Amino acid sequence: MSRKTPFQFPHALEFGLLISGRDTKSLVTSVMCRFCACFKCAEQPGAKRQRTKNTKYYFTPFRKENYEKHNSNQHLVEWEKYKKASKEEKMEFFETMKSVLIEHFICTSGDILEFIVDSKIVEDIVAQLFFRPDDDLDMLSLEKSMALFKKVPDTTTSYCITITNVKWFELALDHTSIGLSFRQTSAVIDQHKEAFENAKLVGLNDHIVSQYVHVGVAINLQRISDILSSPRIWSFALAADSSTHRFVSYLDIRIRVCPNGSLKNLHLIAVPFYDRHTSENIVAMIRHILDALYAR
Repeated sequence: MSRKTPFQFPHALEFGLLISGRDTKSLVTSVMCRFCACFKCAEQPGAKRQRTKNTKYYFTPFRKENYEKHNSNQHLVEWEKYKKASKEEKMEFFETMKSVLIEHFICTSGDILEFIVDSKIVEDIVAQLFFRPDDDLDMLSLEKSMALFKKVPDTTTSYCITITNVKWFELALDHTSIGLSFRQTSAVIDQHKEAFENAKLVGLNDHIVSQYVHVGVAINLQRISDILSSPRIWSFALAADSSTHRFVSYLDIRIRVCPNGSLKNLHLIAVPFYDRHTSENIVAMIRHILDALYAR
């Protein structure tokens, strides 16, 4: 009768193993090769058969020589690096290799952002004031641009926004915040995709970027609204300053408020100096925005 060698726990760190099964008495019944989970099996020069893509599992009897043989045959380069690493480096070895796994390049269920925004902000400011259909967009284009805004079920007071590709969203806002157009932003992110071979960045276009900008505006206005609506805030001040960007002059309107004992200077809106933006219209616009932010 063969002797069933139990699993030796120090071997987990020594040989890059992960416990994958236990019995009813909590005794280890199987362990997984972490090299297989992180790396492809190395191809041997002149080999007639293709190396397996399956992950290696060990069962009783757990023998040291089996681990060494597998690592040397299937993962020689990584195994040599691992053997030379310190104890601390071995503990972090496979964590640092997560960046090369397929999960790093595809969107998973955990790569989701959700936001709740007041309906006044969405309908009165974002849809009608900042992106007026009679000025720049027809109604169909407006509906497409606002497609990410979904009414919260059983309520008319808020919208829910779900971002399913966080990488797209973050990069789109980063690039547009420094002055890139929607088309330029999509082109630059496509270059990122090609340079880093990151499949998460495939498929972004200028239309999706415009949707993300709508969302970014709504989220920031919602944060300002939350601050102004706080019972701990009893006053605020409006500050105006002018500047020029790409030969166009702007009036920069900011809100100065002091939440939690620290003064904040919050950007509210930048109004370009065109003929229609008279002082009366600017004042009416600011009043309309503040009314929507205070709607709750």
